Amino acid sequence: MQKVRFEVDGATVVGTLRHPGTDGPVPIVVMAHGFALLAANGLEPFAQRFAELGLAVLTFDYRGFGPSGGELRQDVDPWRQLDDWRAAIRFARAVPGVDPAKVVLWGTSFSGGHVLELGSEDPNLAAVVSQVPHVSGRATVLAIPVVTAAKLTVLGVVDCLGGALGREPVYTKSIGRPGETAGMNQPGSYEGYTALIEPDSGWRNQMTARIALKLPFFSPNLHAARSTVPTFIGVAVDDRVTPAKPARKLAKRMGAELHEYPGGHFDVYRGEGFDRIVADEVAFLRAKLGLPATRS
Repeated sequence: MQKVRFEVDGATVVGTLRHPGTDGPVPIVVMAHGFALLAANGLEPFAQRFAELGLAVLTFDYRGFGPSGGELRQDVDPWRQLDDWRAAIRFARAVPGVDPAKVVLWGTSFSGGHVLELGSEDPNLAAVVSQVPHVSGRATVLAIPVVTAAKLTVLGVVDCLGGALGREPVYTKSIGRPGETAGMNQPGSYEGYTALIEPDSGWRNQMTARIALKLPFFSPNLHAARSTVPTFIGVAVDDRVTPAKPARKLAKRMGAELHEYPGGHFDVYRGEGFDRIVADEVAFLRAKLGLPATRS
C-alpha cells in the first residue's frame, strides 16, 4: 500500500493505493465512504477482498475530511464530493499498471448515491457497486425524525446566511442517539456508525449544518436510470437511514443487479451481513471484469 495525493481546485486529496504488482494492466476499484466518515472507518475489509481478486484499489478521503486538505472542514457537500470523485477517477486511470478502461466505482450509503450519479455521466466505467445507497433526497429526509429535521433546517439556514456574511461555519453532530440533534439519530444508528470508527483515525463527530438545506435536493435517482454501466445495488430490507424502497425502484428502472439483505443500514459492514454482501460484490466484479473463476 502507498499513500497518494491528487489536487482538486487547489486542495490536496489524500488516498491509499493498493496494486497487486502483477504483469499487465489490471482493473482498479475506486472507493470512498459515506456520510462524514473516513476511509479508515470500515472500508479496509472491503478493499482487502477486492485486492485479493488481483485488483488495484484506491481509497480516498474527501476534501475537508481527515488527512485531505480543503478550507471548509467537515462539509458534507454532495456536489463538492462528486468533484473529488471525478478527480479520483482521472487519477486512477493514470496509475501505471492500471487498465484505464476497467475502472470500477464502489460507494456506500451517501457515497452509494455518488457512484450511481457518476455512472450516469461516465459510460466508460467498467462497473458500479452501490450498497445501502442514498438515492432520493426526499426519502432520506423523511427518514429523519421530524423534530430533528426541523432543528437541522434552522441550523442550516443560520449556517448558510453566516457563510454568505463571512462568518465561521455552524457545526452540529453527524451522528447522535435518538433525540439528539445530528445528521443521523435513528434507533441503532449511533451504535452501528460508531462501531466503524477506528481509534486515532482522525474522525470527528461534526458536520456543517448547511447540509440540511442541500440533502433534499441531492437525488441520484433523477439521473442514474440513464446509466449504461453494469451496476450492482445492495439494499438492507430494514434500513432506517436510506430506505430500501426507492433503491429497489431505481434498480428496476436501471436494469441493475439488485441484492437484498436482512437487517439495517449498518449491518452490511460486519459479521454475516458483511460476508454476504461482499461475496455478492466479488461475484459481480468477477463477472463484469472477466476475472478467472479460480482467483481468490
